[in-house]
Amino acid sequence: MQQVGIERHEAMGVELDGLCGAYVVQALCELGWEPGHGDEFTTESLGEGLRISAQHRRLFVCLLGMLQEDGILEAKGSTWRVVREPGAVDLRAEMEALKEAHKGSAALLGLVERCGTHLSRALLGEVGPLD
Repeated sequence: MQQVGIERHEAMGVELDGLCGAYVVQALCELGWEPGHGDEFTTESLGEGLRISAQHRRLFVCLLGMLQEDGILEAKGSTWRVVREPGAVDLRAEMEALKEAHKGSAALLGLVERCGTHLSRALLGEVGPLD
C-alpha cells in the first residue's frame, strides 16, 4: 500500500518542484531580492543584503541550489549569476490546481503551502519550524 502513495507523490513531482521553486523566489523577493538577468552575487553578499538569519544560511544555500536546478541561477565558483529572470506565478492558483489534480496528496500539499507562504519570515528567524 505504501508504494502506491510514493507513486502518487512521484506523479506530481515536476509540478511540485516548480511550485516549490516559485515559493523560494517569492520569499527572496519579499525580502528585497530583485533578480535581473546577468546580476551576480555571492551567497554571503545576498544573504547579508536580505538579512538571512545565520541559523538559516545553510538552508539559504540549498534554496539557491533549487533556483539553479530551475535554470534561474548559475553557479560560478563562489558567485551566482542570474541567467533567467523568474516569471510571475500565481502561487495560490497553482496550489489549488495541484490540490484538485492530486486529492490524495492533500497533507503533503498543505505542508508545502504552509512552509512556502512563511518561508521569508522563517529565513529571517521570525518563525520557527513549529509555528
